Order: sequence, then C-alpha cells, then structure tokens
Amino acid sequence: MKKLAALLAVVALMAQSSEGQVKARSQTFSIQPAAKPAALSVAADFSEPSGNAVLDAGEKGTVNVTVTNTGGSVAKNVVAKIGSAASPIGIELPKPVAIGEIAPNGTGTGRFELSAFDYVPNQTLTLTIEVSADDGIKAVSKPISVAARAAVKPAILASTLRFTEPSGNGVLDAGESGTITVSVSNSGGSAAKGVMVKVKSDPAVSGITFPATVQVGDIAAKSSAPALIALQASESVRGQSVTMIVDVTDGSGLSAEPKTLAITTREKVLAKDVTPPDIDVWEPVVTATRGVKIIPNESKFATENSSVAVRGVAKDTSGVAMVLVNGQEARLTVGAEGFEFVADALLVLGENDIEVRAIDRFKNENKLTFKVTRNPEAIVEKKPIPANLFKGQRWAVIVGISRYGSMDIPQLRYADRDAQEFYDIMTKPIEEGGGGVPKPNVRFLLNERASSSNVRGALTDFLKQAIEDDIVFIYFAGHGAPDPDRPKVLYLLTYDSDLAKLAATSVKMQEIQDALRDYVAAKTVLVFVDACHSRGVTGALATRALASPDLVNDYLAELARARASTMTFSASDVNQLSQEDKRWGGGHGVFTYYLLEALKGKADFNNDKMIRLGELTQYVSDNVRRETRAQQSPISSGNFDINLPLTVVPER
Repeated sequence: MKKLAALLAVVALMAQSSEGQVKARSQTFSIQPAAKPAALSVAADFSEPSGNAVLDAGEKGTVNVTVTNTGGSVAKNVVAKIGSAASPIGIELPKPVAIGEIAPNGTGTGRFELSAFDYVPNQTLTLTIEVSADDGIKAVSKPISVAARAAVKPAILASTLRFTEPSGNGVLDAGESGTITVSVSNSGGSAAKGVMVKVKSDPAVSGITFPATVQVGDIAAKSSAPALIALQASESVRGQSVTMIVDVTDGSGLSAEPKTLAITTREKVLAKDVTPPDIDVWEPVVTATRGVKIIPNESKFATENSSVAVRGVAKDTSGVAMVLVNGQEARLTVGAEGFEFVADALLVLGENDIEVRAIDRFKNENKLTFKVTRNPEAIVEKKPIPANLFKGQRWAVIVGISRYGSMDIPQLRYADRDAQEFYDIMTKPIEEGGGGVPKPNVRFLLNERASSSNVRGALTDFLKQAIEDDIVFIYFAGHGAPDPDRPKVLYLLTYDSDLAKLAATSVKMQEIQDALRDYVAAKTVLVFVDACHSRGVTGALATRALASPDLVNDYLAELARARASTMTFSASDVNQLSQEDKRWGGGHGVFTYYLLEALKGKADFNNDKMIRLGELTQYVSDNVRRETRAQQSPISSGNFDINLPLTVVPER
C-alpha cells in the first residue's frame, strides 16, 4: 500500500511538471499572421505644346505616368518603361524611367518624352506602359493611344508661258491684239492663296499696252490655274523684239521662278505720204491767231540781239524726220501738238531772212520764212538817277526752302536756289542793276534757317524797323498746305513744320496779313510768292502744291486788299501748279526765273533803262504763259503804282 501511494505521488508530481512546461512553451512561441505584398496599378496621360493632342512632325510630347501601391508592403526599385507592339516610324521611344520606392497606399510618378522627327507619317500609335518592382512585382500593363501627324508640305509654284494672236503667225502686228497664257501650277502640299501674275517688258516699250498684274486667286495643292495677259499693239508700234518678264507670287510672298517670253512686233506698212509737214512758229512772237501766238509767212520782227531763238512745232501723220532753221538742224522733242523744235539763228545788222524747213520720213518738205531785222544798239545818253527816284530805304524778307526736316513733306529741287538768286539781285547796288537793298536790311532764311519762329520774327520784329517812305519786299519759295480739318486755313510750311501739327509748327497766311497791318509801317509792300507748290518732285519736269493754287491766290488777294499799297504776285492762277525744271537757267521755278530776268533788265519795254513794276508783271506773265503753253499763268493782286521803279538797266 505504501509503495502504491508513493508511486501515485510520483505520477502526480510528473503530471504537474509536464503541465508547467507546456504552459511555459505556449507563452514563448506565439504565431503572428503574414504581411500583404505590394500591389501596383498604373495611370497615364499624353500632352504636347500645341494642345491639340496630336504629335506633329518636329514636335515633342510627354507621357506622364502615375503608379499607385495598393498593397501592404513597400514596392522597391519601381521602374516604368514604354513600348509598342509595332515599331513606330519617325518617333523615338524613350528609355525606362526609375520611379524608386513607393510606400503602401503611396504613389510615384514618371515622365516620358516622345520626339517626332520631321519625316514622321500620319499614324496612330498604341503604346504600352509596363511597371515592375523587386520581388517580381508587376503592374497590369497600361495602353495609351498617341496620334502622330506628318508635316504639311508648302505650296510650290511654277509657270509656263504661251503666246497666241489671231493671225497665227506668232507676230504682234500693228493694231493687233494678242494673249500670253500663263499656266500656274502648284505641286506642293498646301494651297497657294491669293496668287497673282506680274508682267513687265524689257526694255520698257511704247506702242504696246498690257496689264501690270493679273489676279489668279487660290490654287489648291496638286492643281493648276490659267492667267490670261492681254496685249494690244497700237497702230504706230514699230518693229522690235520685246522680252516679256512674268513673275508669279502668292499672298505669303512665295514666288515661282520668273519666266521670259520674246515677242516680235511688226509696224504697219504705210502708204506713201505725199503731204508735207505743217509748221507753226511760236517764237519770236509777231501776231496771234486763234489764241495761239504764231508767225505767218513773210512776217517781220525786229531786235538788237545778235541771234534770235526760233521755237515752234512741226506736224505730220507719218512723223517728222528733221527741222532745219537757216540750214542748221534744230533740236526736236515730242510734244502734245507734234514735234516741237528750237534753234538759234544768227543775225547780221539789217534785214535777215529766217527759213524754217520741216521734212517728214518720206522726204516731203515744207518751209516757212519770215524776216528779222537786227537794229544797231541805240546810244542812249547816260543820265544820272534822280535823287528822289528811290525815296526811303528798302527792306526784304527772303525765304526759300527745298529741304524740309520732316520726311513726310516732299523735298523740292530749286526753291532754295530761287531764293538765293533773288537775294543776290536784290542786294546788288541800284547803279549795278540791283534792287539796292542793304544787306543789314535783309532777313535771308534758307532751308534749316527758315524755321517757323525765324519766319515769324522776320515778319514782325525785323520789318517793324521800316518807316512810311520805305519799300518792303517779301519773297517766299516753298510749300503751302491747308489745315486737314479746316481746308480753307492755309499755312506756309517752314523747315520745322510737322504735317500732324500744322498750327503749332507752320506760319499761317493770316499771320502775314496781321504782321503787315500791325507791325509794318511802310506804305509800299511787294509780296512775291512761288508757293503754289505741288505734291512732290517726280520726273524731269516737276511742279511745286500741297495746297491748291486757288486757295493760295485767295489768301494773296485778301492780303492785297488789306492794305492800300500792297501788291501780291503769285506764280500761278487757280487750278494750276508752279513748274520747275533745269531748262530755266540751269534749275529754277519758271516764275522765279522770269522774275529774275525781268529785274536784270529784260522787262524794259519802253527802253527808259528802268524796270518798273508794271513792266515786271507783264514780262513775267507773258513769258511764263508762253514757256508753259498757258498751263501756268502768274496773277497779281492789289492797288499799286505800275510806274514804281524797281531796278535800273546798267550801261553795258
């Protein structure tokens, strides 16, 4: 019994020991649940600079990739790459992009740059975005579609020329019309907008007319369009070879290679002309017929000069080949009425026969004769100038402007030279044939010196020195212009005038009238204005009016009425322009040229060796009208003494 009890006690003790060990083990080795792995998803979008979602040739675009980790573990060494099932043409795929680590529930971004080369064709690419990380983790591939567009080829213009005419002989005969057909093609990839054809001849020819431009319009890509250039030969066209030059351009400035086409013209075969030319002689003047001054046969003319200028016109339907004056060939020019001629005929003392012969191309000849008597120079007893002939002092304001500071004002050629020579003769002593104005009594303003302030000062502060018995001369050569907002308000343009600020920078004509009324005490004021000047100098013969001549003359007439002893003498009548040219004294306005000639002695009609105001106005008016074929008629206004002496004719 005792042994059994002891055994049971040992067994119980062992059981307790085993239970304790089991409890101890369960506390030391408890089991935890496993962590979820990383899980990646991809989003992508495409953008490019123009915003049209198209990758154009030469353009760079961007694919933006966003990777999200929705797993429970960190995604390590995340890498994105872009690929395509088919090899893209003209587009370079970028290299893989490293994004790095992405924490659980975090995101990472990558950026791919796509470049389209210039030769890329039109295509739509399906690109695949693949994302992977360590431990073999991969995202589901993301497809993205990208459209690529090829470069638009510009328009390419070319032309071909073909000439046709009704007779089919390929020659443009006198009086005939012809056509140049210009076929304009566009071989480019874009439409050519506003295509036009420009035409010119080399050399420039007379007797053929054609349009300078022909509008074609728009020409689509890979298309063509015709342009027809109409040529017309006059009845008087001469035989010649003309090179026509054709340029084709569009509105953007794109042009085709210029093309040339040689065209032969043939003159009209004329029936032989048996009628001789008609001859009219304009100078020297003897009588007037039908308002035109001509010399009839056997007329007589007297002079003391050693030669006489013979000037006129010869007319013939078949042309004038030659005009001879006393056997010497005259200079011929083509005028409005026919072939104008001029030549000098030498004279001996006594009666001289002047013969004018005109010959046409068929050698038909006509002649006109008249007599010119050269008288010996009269010996005139030299008499002293009466002491009271030129009472008081003489004053002058002389302004001439050819060069203006503003580029908006057309420059003149001879206005400053006109003023310079007027100054020279006016400051020469009276006994030497000048105007006798002392140089200190002259305010002489040329070009840059003729500012508005200087001109105003000359008319006011300077001329107020003149007293009642003095004579004041005012001379202006330059431009006149009306106020753009008040056309009846006229300004004389000075060197510093600004057309946008006429009132502030020019001299108003009213200011001259105010100055003569308020500042000038002299009883006699003579105003010479060569300011009916024109829009600019173009060609050999120029005219000088920014303002209309009638407006200028209205102001001058008003100026003359404002004072009892004021005369204004302007270069031209209403609706006329003042001409300037080299043929008048090497370069003058025609009005000023004959004004100077009159003052030098040529206006002494009564041979009293004095140039009086009435003689001056008559001489200038007659000669200007004759020289310009009555296209310019000087006009004087005011109440003035026609016997007022201006200069004396010095002894030779």
